[in-house]
Amino acid sequence: MTAYMSSLPSVGMLLLTGMVFLLHAPVLGEVYPFGISDDDPFATDDPFATDDPFATDDPFKEDEATNYSALREGDSLNVTLEIISVPRGIGAELARRNPDEIELYAELLRQIESGNCQLNAFHNLTTSSGVIAELSSAGDQHYMIEFESPQSPPGNPPAWVLEQLYAPITPSATDTQSPGDHLTLKANVFDGGEVEVVLNFYRYGDGQRKKWGHEEAQMELTNFYCERIRTHAITSLDRATLMGTTEPESRANEAARTHFYFLTIECPDFEESVNEEKEETRSGFVLVYESFSLPLAEAASQRRQELSDLEIYRSSLQKITSNEARLEKLTVIRGLPGASTWSESTLEMIYPSDYQPPGFDFAVGLPAIPDSSQVSRMFPYVNSAFEAKNVGDTFDVELCFANPPFNLADLRVNLTHVSQDDFLHYGQGKSKIDKLNFLVQEIKTGSVVSLDRPYLLGTLSLPGHTQAIDQEKRVWLAFVTVRAIDL
Repeated sequence: MTAYMSSLPSVGMLLLTGMVFLLHAPVLGEVYPFGISDDDPFATDDPFATDDPFATDDPFKEDEATNYSALREGDSLNVTLEIISVPRGIGAELARRNPDEIELYAELLRQIESGNCQLNAFHNLTTSSGVIAELSSAGDQHYMIEFESPQSPPGNPPAWVLEQLYAPITPSATDTQSPGDHLTLKANVFDGGEVEVVLNFYRYGDGQRKKWGHEEAQMELTNFYCERIRTHAITSLDRATLMGTTEPESRANEAARTHFYFLTIECPDFEESVNEEKEETRSGFVLVYESFSLPLAEAASQRRQELSDLEIYRSSLQKITSNEARLEKLTVIRGLPGASTWSESTLEMIYPSDYQPPGFDFAVGLPAIPDSSQVSRMFPYVNSAFEAKNVGDTFDVELCFANPPFNLADLRVNLTHVSQDDFLHYGQGKSKIDKLNFLVQEIKTGSVVSLDRPYLLGTLSLPGHTQAIDQEKRVWLAFVTVRAIDL
């Protein structure tokens, strides 16, 4: 029997149990226009359009260029992408200060010199305005995707031959992944010095092998960790621009870190052809997402006191210094109104979903019920089908500013954290199987938010049964802060 993994199903609807959401319910009117496409990675009613985060298809669409000024085509561009690894606490503190991006970049360079931060990657390429450019720094890694079940040799060989030639589960087909960095970018330069950027960057880590099954039926499945930024944004020439963040895979006993992505685009032959004074244009947004965990009683008390979102946010920051609260998640993303913007840090976990029960594997020609002089062998259960789930963090957001601008924005958020739970074991002996469970923390919502003010999306807590009985339960509070970008 062959167990096929080459047609893994996509991630289905994520079911939530034992989780309470605290959501705002604004009334949306026509003054807050937004455009959302129909694709849905999680459910048929999800308003967000996202491709498979592990797909290699070209993510670019021929969107009409933003009419800031005349589009320049063919100009030579020098593009630099720097990835700076920052401790999560330092990254969150810098994001809250809301410094100018030039100041933020300079501060991180100083942190690199002091040893608090590290330059994780540096990529550079030359391209032209209006051209899709690709850069990869990766290798090929082969991994098994199909396996043959244990089997005996044909015929009626002697018992010692059966024992020696009995074949365990055997890999029968492979696939290839490319661990490393992959950058695809399209930059449109305008006469006024603005640059419209469509960026898709993803990084696969080295494949991690996980053993499944027992004895002769044991197999190894390979999982890949992925960090991804996909966004459509406006920036300026000769300026280091923060495009977003991801969180790399954390190892045991290591503090959580955040990767900051800075993009710099230079046009050596650029001469600004518009001498008139330019009006400031609301050209995009930067969104900061933070999730704090604090004791259940404290979270409930804050809500009963009818504190504002800003007061709850400030209280959470104060409790971090006293170790009563913890910063659990941090994501920063830059985007354009009306465009879906995506940040992801996930492990593509492949795991068995169906099983072939144990049985006897007789040599061909032996009777169905062998006597004591004949040899048979009982093989354990065999994994016969597989599924895949992205374990980690995904953050999909779409935003539109109110028109005319009232310092409000219409926000759509699809926020998911998936983690591994304990393994459960069923059966015994050769019938023993292992089942992998997952914990899901998720918010899908739409709200009208005020700019430059923390906004509480809701509670994003772990299921109660997963928290230690002898410890106080904790509640996660999910905040977003939206800032408009004016060029």
